[in-house]
Amino acid sequence: MKSGSYLSSARTSSVLALLLVYVSVEQSCSFLRNAGTLQQSREALARAVVQLKVNQSKLAGVIDIDQMSAEHDCPGVSFFESRTVSATRVMVTQSDGRRWRADAFWCRPAQSDPNEPEISLQRISRELHLPFAAGADAADLFNEMGFDAAAGFGNGANAWMADTEDDAPPMDFDAMEIMNRSSWPGYTQVRRDWFAMLGWGRRITGVGNSDSHAMTTEYVGLPTNVAQCTRAAGDDAAGRDAFILCWIRAVREGRIRVTTGPLVTLTLTAGKSSAEIGDIIDPAAGVTAHVHVQAPDWVPVEEVRLVVDGEVVETRTLTKADRSADGTLDLSDAWPVAVTGADQWVLAEAGWPLDHGYPDDPTVLGTYALVVPGYLPMGFTNPVFIDGDGDGMWGTGD
Repeated sequence: MKSGSYLSSARTSSVLALLLVYVSVEQSCSFLRNAGTLQQSREALARAVVQLKVNQSKLAGVIDIDQMSAEHDCPGVSFFESRTVSATRVMVTQSDGRRWRADAFWCRPAQSDPNEPEISLQRISRELHLPFAAGADAADLFNEMGFDAAAGFGNGANAWMADTEDDAPPMDFDAMEIMNRSSWPGYTQVRRDWFAMLGWGRRITGVGNSDSHAMTTEYVGLPTNVAQCTRAAGDDAAGRDAFILCWIRAVREGRIRVTTGPLVTLTLTAGKSSAEIGDIIDPAAGVTAHVHVQAPDWVPVEEVRLVVDGEVVETRTLTKADRSADGTLDLSDAWPVAVTGADQWVLAEAGWPLDHGYPDDPTVLGTYALVVPGYLPMGFTNPVFIDGDGDGMWGTGD
């Protein structure tokens, strides 16, 4: 299984392992004896990890490696507080203007945790980004290589996507990380990119990941990917293997639901036929979308949305009357889908309104803001596909 994640955990682990060749944990511990040597260790580690990555990647045209002061936000002692700590930043500049970055920072005083050097090494590795274009708001593949939703796959600014000269073509992946941790701006941006590629006829599974590297900065399992895979009782190897294979198939086939609270289910029906997420349905008898949303009493769900071909075509705003007496939500709704005669895709979303950011007053989120501060409740399905042209498959057939 391949993934379109910006920085895979495997790459992080390999960078970390190789970094230890340059700066051992034992050496790092010795650095932490006083404030002066602490700063030296930050600078040495930051420079080492960047130099290592440059050497690994064999970057051409490196014209400068600069070191500078920076700042990084760290969690505060309460749910709604954060604090800023100083960081050492190393920037590598190439002749074409691309840059690499690594930040080194300590969220806690070194004296408070004997394992701080190890935590710091992980943080430095995780802060090493892919090259990004000068002036870009984010360091990611599309900003670096170019992305034009209107141009289509392999055309114009997207020509690089169709490159087949490499053993691993750039778009040869099964899944794309749509939601990462609590980043609402990141989610809404990548959601648009994902929708564009689905519109090109590319079957790419959307997933969400907690990206949990440290208990002080991320919540484990939020967001969560949900698949219909049941592990049999016991601890036998065959049962474990079957469970793992079920999960792999679910990702490859687009049978994943993602949530930070609300759990959304989508089924399309056409006459006597029905299709779940990842399935293809013949629309000849007319198509109806059936959406089911569940949430516990402490998870707010402001609205339910139906998305067809990248556009929100139906929205239901929820009220207290939609919840049961104990506050839980178990809601079903149905909408007709206008078919076009071409291949289409449909998915469902529920939770926070897309055009609302994190509220200035988190108390409007109620208990949810206390349980998972900084997050917003959101759930979405992967698409159900409509075979509008009747050729027995969907999109490009990939």
